[in-house]
Amino acid sequence: MNVQTNSQLEQTGFHALSEVGAIGMYGYEDELYTRDLYTAIKSEYGQTGYDIFAAADRRLYIRDNMQRRASGGISAAEVHDTALERYFLLLQAAQSCMSGLFTEAEISMLLDAYCNARVASIDIQFVDSDFADHFDAIQRETGSPVAILILKLRSLTLLQRFALVDALEQIWRNSSPSSVATTAQRIGLPLGSAD
Repeated sequence: MNVQTNSQLEQTGFHALSEVGAIGMYGYEDELYTRDLYTAIKSEYGQTGYDIFAAADRRLYIRDNMQRRASGGISAAEVHDTALERYFLLLQAAQSCMSGLFTEAEISMLLDAYCNARVASIDIQFVDSDFADHFDAIQRETGSPVAILILKLRSLTLLQRFALVDALEQIWRNSSPSSVATTAQRIGLPLGSAD
């Protein structure tokens, strides 16, 4: 990869990463390779390079899928609406399966670890290991609150991970620390009580 600085990435936008062959990794089946590529881009080009790559990759993925489905009299807008409807129904079903699984304290730990209003899609599948990376070995000892939460995260299906991150993003954007449980309930992820 020959792009030298973040400012060059900002100036050239998606073309810089496209020229070095970085865009379009969504098609690879090897998840670890894709994650390693994202990590390499982030370490070499910093957060700006990572953000540009992720945004470009996401836009290309969406565009390609929309174009592939918009045919035979079905418009891109209809494909878009149908896809969103199905996505929200899937999230709702996954969230209902997680009802009561997480406590308010666990959701608060996750909000502290992912302290922004948006998590990159590529990172969602690794939410358990990414979360664990925020803590040292002592904090992750068996039986600790962190270790228990990591086990819960590892037990989630990919769809449930997407639903959890979607819920975290909504809670992050729509609640104060005193209303985490209320917001979680309102968006369809009722919390359990601490035992």
